[in-house]
Amino acid sequence: MTETQQTTTTTVEKTETHDESRTSSLLTDILTIIGFAILFIIILWGFIHLVSLVSSSLFSKHTAPTIEVTAPAEASSGQPVVVSWNYTPSTQGSYAFLYQCQNGLSFETKGATSSMTSIPCGSAYTVGNASNSLTLTPVLSATSAATDTVSIVFIPSKNGSEVQGDATMVINPAAKPTPVKTAPKPSGPTYTAPQYSGPADLSVRIVSSNVDTTGAGVVTFDIANIGGSASGNYYFTAQLPTAQPYPYQSPLQASLAPGDHITSTLRFTDVQAGGGMFSVSISTNDANPSNNYASIQLNAPYNNYNYNTYAPAPYTQYPTYTY
Repeated sequence: MTETQQTTTTTVEKTETHDESRTSSLLTDILTIIGFAILFIIILWGFIHLVSLVSSSLFSKHTAPTIEVTAPAEASSGQPVVVSWNYTPSTQGSYAFLYQCQNGLSFETKGATSSMTSIPCGSAYTVGNASNSLTLTPVLSATSAATDTVSIVFIPSKNGSEVQGDATMVINPAAKPTPVKTAPKPSGPTYTAPQYSGPADLSVRIVSSNVDTTGAGVVTFDIANIGGSASGNYYFTAQLPTAQPYPYQSPLQASLAPGDHITSTLRFTDVQAGGGMFSVSISTNDANPSNNYASIQLNAPYNNYNYNTYAPAPYTQYPTYTY
């Protein structure tokens, strides 16, 4: 018996399986990483740009031009002060002054007509560009001090930006005046000479008179020119109430201009007992002779004078004053 060998052949089939879900997940991860990278770049660029803008703004604030303003730290109401400034503009323009509004506070300055001009608060007052100073007079009606900020602004004529400088001032109320005690005016007759025009007119009036217990008399009188032209030289005579009547005639008197006057004093002795009439008259040619004479009754005690030994003393004219 013949054995027949039978060979069995086994065929193995390989099957490759591709995982499509894994490939899709990897692609998503890559895109996510790229998106985050782009977002990070955008955020980083924005942060750098923001820092640049802030730095530029801070730098511009520190380097912006300003006006250096000089003003007194304190001032009193009604007393002028000077506000000055230092600035060199790069363009043509003018300056203006302004101040903050405070209750009862204002500033005044001389205007074009040299009269005082009040500057309203909060409004720019143009001061030109000829002089970098301004004289101001603070006026404070309040009873307590006020602190205010004054500003000088440069206003360009065409192109450019405004530049400003500030200063702070404390305005104190005006000091109360100290009352001054004045001595009382001595009582006595007063005289107001009328005013005339035209020719000269001499007028005489008696200012004061007195007789003491020894019989010595003193009379003061005033001669004035109340006319409109010079009086020319003149004399005056006086009748003295002495025990033995004695007339007195003055030396030649100097001319009086319109409105001038001269005060004379006569002293004499031995006034008659009980007194008598004293009179003075002016010897001159003027427009109104009716006021060239004046008289007064002198009262004297009844002393027993020795008239037999009477010798009148010299009659002198005591100091004269021309006004």
